[in-house]
Amino acid sequence: MTGDVVTDVIALAKKKQHRMFFVLCASASLRHLHPTVAAMLKDFIDERRRDGLLFSSRTGKQLCQSNILRRWLHPILAMLNQPKCGAHAFRRFRLTHIRKRGVPKDLGRFWMGHDDKEIGDIYSKLKEDVEFRQGWTKRIGLGLKISSERGRTH
Repeated sequence: MTGDVVTDVIALAKKKQHRMFFVLCASASLRHLHPTVAAMLKDFIDERRRDGLLFSSRTGKQLCQSNILRRWLHPILAMLNQPKCGAHAFRRFRLTHIRKRGVPKDLGRFWMGHDDKEIGDIYSKLKEDVEFRQGWTKRIGLGLKISSERGRTH
């Protein structure tokens, strides 16, 4: 998926819960939550029921991945004339965006939750430098536009 497709998927999501889910998938890692996404998530959590689930069905039960794909993502992709894919496509989008922006590889691997691949990744202390990581998060941006309501982009 490209940034434009991800932006359209989020914009076409019918419910706030669906938009929030896709935004989290596209931001791909809670280890480097962009300030815009963090604020959006905080607002979303404040509005949710206190049933212990961030995303739930109408009956308050846990959502199944197959239902999310079949009922939310695949219909939107069909409207956009895009091939079916799963939630992992959002992670691929995010990693591509991170690499295009020149983020240090060990920081990118940390953000994506991947294992260290080089001895330098083990020696590097970038993971521990929160201020440095936050600076990179703001510098690279999300690579997509988030609409807070259907049809309104911010």
